[in-house]
Amino acid sequence: MPAVINDIANIVSTLGSQVVTEKQDYEEFLKSLTSRLNELDQHIQITSTEDAEAFEHRKTMGQAVEEQVIGLRNEVVGADDLDALKSTVSDRLDFLNQHFESYRQSDHERFTQSQLQIKELNTRLQAMEQESVVLRHSAEKSRELALKDALTCIWNRQALNENLEKEFVRWQRYQKPLSLVVWDIDLFKRVNDEYGHAAGDKVLKTIARIFVQATRDADFIARFGGEEFVGIFPETRLEEALILANKIREKVANSKFHYENKPVPITASAGLATFRPNDTIVDVFKRADAALYRAKAAGRNCCLAD
Repeated sequence: MPAVINDIANIVSTLGSQVVTEKQDYEEFLKSLTSRLNELDQHIQITSTEDAEAFEHRKTMGQAVEEQVIGLRNEVVGADDLDALKSTVSDRLDFLNQHFESYRQSDHERFTQSQLQIKELNTRLQAMEQESVVLRHSAEKSRELALKDALTCIWNRQALNENLEKEFVRWQRYQKPLSLVVWDIDLFKRVNDEYGHAAGDKVLKTIARIFVQATRDADFIARFGGEEFVGIFPETRLEEALILANKIREKVANSKFHYENKPVPITASAGLATFRPNDTIVDVFKRADAALYRAKAAGRNCCLAD
């Protein structure tokens, strides 16, 4: 049961950190879980009460046996009529036998009831565990959707912030190279103005696909906003990141973009920076942005590093 409760706590935490469309369904489910947990608690209390009653029953039976044995001893000591003694002993044994039979029957009923309750509890727990697994998977899926850009289907700015914080902590601990690349599609506004926003959307989706295909699984690519994309490259020196950025730039420039059978010329520029001692995330972003600005000023369709 603790595992189920921990799952519920994790789910509630996850739901609280994002916008979930199925919020009402989750609230109803959690209410149901609360009700079931209350039922389980009641079952446990009943079991505890039954254990206490069994203890009292055993205590009463023990006292009765002790009284009968004492009485029997007294009868034997003071007996001078064998037939009367036999009758007394027989009566007392019958009385003890009734106590034992009553206790055995009561104990059997308690055991049977306990087994039924345990079976019912296991069934309820299994159902709750299964429902918590389904809810957790649903919450994880909703969270992943909340971290994906709706248009390009790659990571969004929120996911970028989370991943960058994680990589920054790792860089501080191990001091392995960590580089950042900021891309910007050249003259993207002109694409929207001349070909329409549908063409612009197609360009964004195509370029996002190029970025993902041209990078490693360990790299992280996100749409920063508008026509800007950001790449995080762990264990990659600045010169290595520059080589990769130029390869991607060339792929973009050489791609044949068409919209409604019309060619759409597209290029991209990039600014790069790497983490240095005492850097913050803001410091690196500023240097990458400054390098991107210089790349634009240099005529676009180029990558520069700070």
